[in-house]
Amino acid sequence: MKTLYLSDLDGTLLDPDARLSPYAVDSLTRMLQKGLPFAYASGRTPDAAIKIMEEVPIVLPCIMLNGVLIYDPAQGKYIHQERFSAQEAEGVAALLRENGLSSFYHCLHEDVFETFYERADSPEMQDFMKVRQQRYGMRFAQISDFRTLEPQDVITFCVMGPYEQLALVKDVLERHNVGWAFYPNNYFPDSWCLEISSIRASKYHAALWLKRYLGAEELVGFGDNLNDHPLLKACARSYAVGNAQEELKAQADGVLAPNTQDGVIHFLEQDWEKSCGGA
Repeated sequence: MKTLYLSDLDGTLLDPDARLSPYAVDSLTRMLQKGLPFAYASGRTPDAAIKIMEEVPIVLPCIMLNGVLIYDPAQGKYIHQERFSAQEAEGVAALLRENGLSSFYHCLHEDVFETFYERADSPEMQDFMKVRQQRYGMRFAQISDFRTLEPQDVITFCVMGPYEQLALVKDVLERHNVGWAFYPNNYFPDSWCLEISSIRASKYHAALWLKRYLGAEELVGFGDNLNDHPLLKACARSYAVGNAQEELKAQADGVLAPNTQDGVIHFLEQDWEKSCGGA
């Protein structure tokens, strides 16, 4: 494989309603059937990402939860995971508890993905659950306390709230042996997302792992938000969509049309289909 194309989903490949446009479905399906080497690298959970992308025949492994998991649709299983130690997970939970922050706990036990929470006391968390339950059939289980979980099963903490509140916790995390992604919420104004995972989990490390696994010579990446910095860093060629954060545009090799105009799809048509995929 010469080139592997890796795209973020929300705000990049998807429209503002978190869906593929009809044009994107038709064009991407056509290119994939011709052999387009394409996968996605998303912060989404497996159930949501798979449901969103079910209209197109993706066969290559895809990156989920900002690099925590790599899922192979051809085999129907996770082929790579980056986990906390039990001690690391317990330390993160204690830090969030000390700061009065609620969190979703994404867990993986024997390849079964589950999400738990103690309380959903913010509009962002309530919206997060409602949309995922209604659209993707995602299940959430309420628990009395984090300590009822097996800490080694927790793979990601997902926290939402105002920038100022989460930034304080992020600053503390920088002194601990854990990884994090901190970026604006695409669907909830004035809210940010702080996703905490293993120090080894990032779109950067996952993209390079996937490059080696597939034997690709070159990575081409697409993104829009601050959690896409690591993805673009891993790529020989990187592109931000027109609606991307200005900081990401400055990092990218080029800026495409926005997600509302299917900028990534049009790029793939020009870069791959016309040169490699035939008419």
